[in-house]
Amino acid sequence: MIRALALATLLAATCCAADGTSLLPADPVAASAAFAFGDHTKRCSATTIDVVGQPFVKAMRVAVVGKPEQSWQVNRLYILPQPVAKGDVLELSCWLRATAPADAKPAVRLIHQLKDKPWTAAIEHPVAVTGEWKQFRFAWKAVEDWQGGTHRVAFFLGGAADQQVEFGPIELRAHGQGDPAAIAGATVLAAPKR
Repeated sequence: MIRALALATLLAATCCAADGTSLLPADPVAASAAFAFGDHTKRCSATTIDVVGQPFVKAMRVAVVGKPEQSWQVNRLYILPQPVAKGDVLELSCWLRATAPADAKPAVRLIHQLKDKPWTAAIEHPVAVTGEWKQFRFAWKAVEDWQGGTHRVAFFLGGAADQQVEFGPIELRAHGQGDPAAIAGATVLAAPKR
């Protein structure tokens, strides 16, 4: 019994907090809106749409017009006001679906990086979005100590011509120091090689 209790205590200390701390507003609509739409091409649009048959009733549709020169030129991003420490575990949950022309696949990339030069990235990961709604969950470690206001989580959407990407609810949580593999059901993402 004592051994089992000691093991449980050790696991609790080395794993991430179960729920973590939300880094977005508590209201789901406000949380999704915190991820601002950015269009450096001046040709794309973002609109709110109604959703039926899902655990949410509204979504944001981003329509990419043409093929941007760089994938980051059309995005949704959130600049985190909170600091993170090297080794902190972050978790992102989001509902996505996308459409693209018949001769192409949707192209969405998830990024956590410094918002200015040298744009160091903790993660840069393609998200396999399809035409069906799917909830994605990702977990990763911060690669450096970053002050609040200096780093961002973003979806880069300009990787495919004429695609439409729809965003349902987005959640972003911090779990403190730990192992991203402790986040049940999340795909663990590694830092890109430098």
